[in-house]
Amino acid sequence: MNSLEEKVYNKLSKKGWIDFQHYKIEKYDEIRDRFISLFEDIEEVISLYEFGKVKNPGISDIDLAIVLSKETMNNEDLNRQLEEIYQNSDFNDMLCGGTVMVFSEEDFPLLNLLDDIEVHRLYGKKIDLIVFNSSKETMIRIFQIFDWLPERLLSLSKVLSKDKILIKSVLGYLYSIRYTFRILDSLGIVKEQKLNDFINSIESLRNNWFNYNSEIKLKQLYSLIISMYTLGEKYIWMFSSWSEEKFNIKYINTELPIQFNLTQNSGFLLTEKKDNYLSFLNNSLDSTEFFLPVPSAWMYHWSIYSYFDGFISEKIDKNLKSKSIDINYLEGDYLIIAEERIGLCNNMAQFLFSRKIEKGLYKFGWFYK
Repeated sequence: MNSLEEKVYNKLSKKGWIDFQHYKIEKYDEIRDRFISLFEDIEEVISLYEFGKVKNPGISDIDLAIVLSKETMNNEDLNRQLEEIYQNSDFNDMLCGGTVMVFSEEDFPLLNLLDDIEVHRLYGKKIDLIVFNSSKETMIRIFQIFDWLPERLLSLSKVLSKDKILIKSVLGYLYSIRYTFRILDSLGIVKEQKLNDFINSIESLRNNWFNYNSEIKLKQLYSLIISMYTLGEKYIWMFSSWSEEKFNIKYINTELPIQFNLTQNSGFLLTEKKDNYLSFLNNSLDSTEFFLPVPSAWMYHWSIYSYFDGFISEKIDKNLKSKSIDINYLEGDYLIIAEERIGLCNNMAQFLFSRKIEKGLYKFGWFYK
């Protein structure tokens, strides 16, 4: 380790790490049953779904979704049941800080436009997700890197700044970014053994968490956190150069935003040179402000999202600090996917907002207040 890595490692070791409650698989079944019982008698509820699979009981969180009729109006029973979930410690532990996602029946089939989604119906009508052709799937994967890579690094830094840290949250972010790294590999943008070693180490730690003693698994966790930021910085710059060449982005007639705020105390800063993300992590471990430097391609990408009409686009536009961008020359495929993805997010947010549903947005939830 170099001196900065040692400094970060030592800071992490002095935090209070809160280990998992070792839930058995039966606990997940109980949560699913209670979820169904809360919403099955509400007329507007068309279907109830779970995203993904529980592969590591006690470690895996549970992602639950409600699909509502497009005719749904304000429904006090629905909101009351949602609030019951958020006030229940068992549900909150299983959701791991997330929300029950709420969709309209029109938007739910389009979810593969945002991410690779594996859904399992728990109750109600079966709804098939639209499957896109391979060319469009590739474009969607590129956009997933844009949307998730820096955000995961920023979000984990906020979790790690706390004196008491839920290990479940940290492993969740590590497991999530491993998927983004897999996309970089599958697209041929990154080809190195360090990427594969990182992915394998995360999966091994999750799979064997309850078999290791506390000292061994925490040491591995600290090392993976450090690797996430060192590799994350490297890959962000590699992807930035790759995407600029692929989409022929020249920043013609462009004044890029210098800052993009997600919240009052967190967001991204434009940088023209490589910054040390490990230094960012070191500083954020005892901070209340979190602003991650990103190269031009990301500020440009977020600016594109802001050019369309809708609830989330308007929020993005307000949170980008000064911009003037010419998008007329951009390659058609890029603009098509950008408009479809942010259009879906705008529609989902508008559906929730008009029904006075306070939580449940699948993406860009930090803007939905």
